[in-house]
Amino acid sequence: MNLSFYFSRIGRREIDKVRENLDEKIANLSRLVKQNKYTSPESFLSCPHDRDLSIDTENFRKKYSQKNLKTVFLVGIGGAVLGTKAIYDGMFRRGVEANKNQPKFFFFDSTGSLDQDSLEEHTISITRPEEFLVMVISKSGTTLETLMNADLVIGGLQSKFGNISSRLVLLTEENSRLWSEGFSRGVAVYPLRSTIPDRFSIFSATALYPLSLLPFNIGIFLRSAESIRNKYLKNTVSNDAIISAAVLNINFKAGIKILDSFFFVPQLESLGKWSRQLGAESLGKEEILSGRKTHVGFTPTVSIGTADLHSMLQLYLAGPKERFTQFVSVKKIPTSVIKDTGVFGELDDDLENRRESTVTQQIYKSVRESYVKGELPFSEIVLDGISEMEIAKYMMFKMMETLYLGYLWDINVFSQPNVEEYKARTHRSLGRA
Repeated sequence: MNLSFYFSRIGRREIDKVRENLDEKIANLSRLVKQNKYTSPESFLSCPHDRDLSIDTENFRKKYSQKNLKTVFLVGIGGAVLGTKAIYDGMFRRGVEANKNQPKFFFFDSTGSLDQDSLEEHTISITRPEEFLVMVISKSGTTLETLMNADLVIGGLQSKFGNISSRLVLLTEENSRLWSEGFSRGVAVYPLRSTIPDRFSIFSATALYPLSLLPFNIGIFLRSAESIRNKYLKNTVSNDAIISAAVLNINFKAGIKILDSFFFVPQLESLGKWSRQLGAESLGKEEILSGRKTHVGFTPTVSIGTADLHSMLQLYLAGPKERFTQFVSVKKIPTSVIKDTGVFGELDDDLENRRESTVTQQIYKSVRESYVKGELPFSEIVLDGISEMEIAKYMMFKMMETLYLGYLWDINVFSQPNVEEYKARTHRSLGRA
């Protein structure tokens, strides 16, 4: 993964000042990682080198990743499933029909995402319980949307197969109400770290357990995350996470309020949505740690090339200069060679014998040149490919960029008090205290 900045309004002196401000924080993080104790939210940084976690993940895989497993129903919301969905959509969705050793994943992460007809469609090819697994992920164990979707999925499967408790897995915080209910009914229950927020949980059991059911190399994923984490825990001039946080900070102060993740690889759209949630919930705060009121945060958006060039680019180039763009492209991606069909005469001669990815890259370069011409601030993230290694690097980069920006703004990136308000209000309106 390579990162570059353009028209970022920041120089070496400003970056050095940011590094100085973050020096103590980074030193504390380094000590925390060495302790390898899950005592604070920042402990998400310990997951990549946690040997016990790797062993537990492998044991989970051995138990549930059988050759006759066809379908995995993943029920959760927000960070509980967004990271897994980002990786599944990016690496596996396109080849799911061709790879017989790969189970098909269905994600239920919103109200209205399931009805009886769609459930029957999902289960039509399933002939026995051993061919499916239902995973319910809720750290608190009380998330209404998750419980509702779980009831709908389990109810539909029970109507076809009877008791399916042996095909049900609950991932929740130890001693939560869901934990207790699962144990009392003989359902498999696995613990989630209470200190790690869902949106920072991609390298924890929250995502590793479901990912272990796919032909996904967990070892490479974690080692890559550990390597890039170690790089970003060094307060050096080459620390991209610090530089990016510094660039975003100075642009925010200059009036830039929108952070657009512009992916020129359509199958990475879910990765953009994972990044969107990470930024919105972590950085959108109405007060700093001292309690003083201050409304901070970027409005994160996700754009997809090349589709959004024909719906949004006119605004991006000619509209208000209120946006910082993080372009994400992939250097190597397998695509088809375009052949001359003879249908369009000379209209498609420029495309003949070129790969689709080559054409997309040329379009992207043209768009980037338009941003340069318009002096619009942007950074460029180039992934070598869509792989365990590159996705791990990107995700760790975004989490540490977010953490460092939160330090600069003096906010708690791990809290979401305003979200908890709506949850409590909904519970009360439904009659539960």
